[in-house]
Amino acid sequence: MQHAQLDWNKDKLAFSDTENDYIVGTSTEVIPTDTKTDYQQALSLSDDGTVIGLYNDGYEEDSYVEQLITSSTKGSDFTEVEGYFQVTGFCDGDLYGIAEPLGKYQAEAERQGVEAKEADGYTRLMLNQLTSGTTVEEENVSIQAVNSSGQESTDAPCVDGSLYHLASIYADSGETTPVLRIWDTDSGDMTELELVTADGEPVTGPDQSTFEINGSSQQSLRGNDFDWVDDFGRAWRTDITTGISQKLFELVDSYDNSTDTRVVDFTENALTVVTFQQEAEEVRLVQYDRNSGEVLTEIDLPDIAKTIDDSSIWAVSARD
Repeated sequence: MQHAQLDWNKDKLAFSDTENDYIVGTSTEVIPTDTKTDYQQALSLSDDGTVIGLYNDGYEEDSYVEQLITSSTKGSDFTEVEGYFQVTGFCDGDLYGIAEPLGKYQAEAERQGVEAKEADGYTRLMLNQLTSGTTVEEENVSIQAVNSSGQESTDAPCVDGSLYHLASIYADSGETTPVLRIWDTDSGDMTELELVTADGEPVTGPDQSTFEINGSSQQSLRGNDFDWVDDFGRAWRTDITTGISQKLFELVDSYDNSTDTRVVDFTENALTVVTFQQEAEEVRLVQYDRNSGEVLTEIDLPDIAKTIDDSSIWAVSARD
């Protein structure tokens, strides 16, 4: 399962493959589902034991299809929804997604006068609600014109009705600018904040032209602080009211963002990072205090390194 996700409820862990959903506690529940694609966009395990998963099925004529599957010990339901949801997040248990408007939503964007422009990235995005409780409820909240951009977050935090994710704005000059986008899930309004240092300088990587942001998770947001890790091994803290960002610390492991894989998960007190160094065939887990950067745990995982071959590690899920 590419981009496979993990999720906890109070005492159990959920994950999926193409034929089943799994809930692991003191025992393992195996829930058969309709055959899914092997590219997962989102996963959630509710307190009542319902698994909600979103899976990428690809282009279909002039649109894009994803599979939405809900399952529990009572059985599973399979539905198709329209859109390539690069950003997904659960808001009070309901799944929301952000995607380029295609198909019927492209027609709606044009009706609203929100036009697509030629650019390196997406120039219009839609916010859709995909579930209501455990029931599929595909509803467009809004369609917005945006600066040419790229974004990807399969576990975006959602607090008090607002969904938060990072994006890279693409300029005609080839430079990129990192921003924080905040979507109101009720009105559909979107606020965009450029990420800058206290001196007003943009937050960029060593090679600005290839700067991409990754490394946030559902608990990245605490109060007004949004914590995240960039492609260059730096942990940052962004004020969600101003966009002002400070570098907290640097990760201890070397990392080549062209070949290696790094996945992160924030908890209330810690940042957990798993790094797969492909050339060295090594997998390593390091856990940090998310405020100070103090290394709390370091574990080499040679058995995992032996089993993944040329595959990648897609997710890690931690608890305090």
